[in-house]
Amino acid sequence: MITRLPILMLLLTLGGVFGQERVLESANELLSLKKYSEAEALLLNTVKVDKSVDVKELLGDTYAYQGKWDDAISIYKDLAQKFPQNAQYNFKHGGALGRKAQDVSRFKALTLIGGIKKGFSEAARLDKNHIDARWGLIEYYLAIPGFLGGGIKKCKPFAEELVAISPLEGYFAKAYLHELEGEKELAKKAYLKVFDYLDTTKNRERNQLNFLIGKVCAEFERDETVGIDALLNYIDRYSVRDGVPVSHAYYHLAKLYRLKKDKKEASFWIKKAASAQGDAVLVSKEKTKIYAL
Repeated sequence: MITRLPILMLLLTLGGVFGQERVLESANELLSLKKYSEAEALLLNTVKVDKSVDVKELLGDTYAYQGKWDDAISIYKDLAQKFPQNAQYNFKHGGALGRKAQDVSRFKALTLIGGIKKGFSEAARLDKNHIDARWGLIEYYLAIPGFLGGGIKKCKPFAEELVAISPLEGYFAKAYLHELEGEKELAKKAYLKVFDYLDTTKNRERNQLNFLIGKVCAEFERDETVGIDALLNYIDRYSVRDGVPVSHAYYHLAKLYRLKKDKKEASFWIKKAASAQGDAVLVSKEKTKIYAL
């Protein structure tokens, strides 16, 4: 027995590792199918016996996919406190706080801004290439009033950092800020620069980027196939974490299919856009153009 005990312990240890891998694989598959409640149940049962950070983080992600911000915040906060040098844990904590701030009163939101800023700032400091953290800081400084240190001027350095990390993301950020300033020509120039980098990011982990690509292709009426692929990907991966309502993607898809003279697909997507909450005037105008094909 003395000689076999280490082997037994090794088998038990490996069984735990492989068991965790199977759970994570199963949970990720459920999430990809948008079976969030099933993934949550699986991970809740697992976390009772497996306290690993990977299981906890994925449980937090599962809460976030469902908009259960308090539950997600609790997990991400615990992970960020235990692993303060982990950029992703800091970012996710700040992001969950930011999304909760959108759903509560202004007074309550003010109590959250310190945590939001800290989460995004720490993530950006710890990871010089963290795209999401810099977008988070842009949205943060745009959301808070000037007397608390907000404003477009604070956002511009992060847009420049994004250009250095990913020109595609960076020019989207610059165009966005120029639009908010009312600088239409500068915004247009930044958007046109985007087209120089459309093929530089094949694996778009940030689903919002899929929407932005589809939108800019539709608005500038070019690269229709690229735009359609991006928007279909956005719809397929969509969750409340992405922010922009999926109905907006339907509208831009309809326009892109119209530009390709595909009346059947354009009609299908404009009907979906019309049935969802969106800009009724824009949808009506696009519908008229599609039916005229």
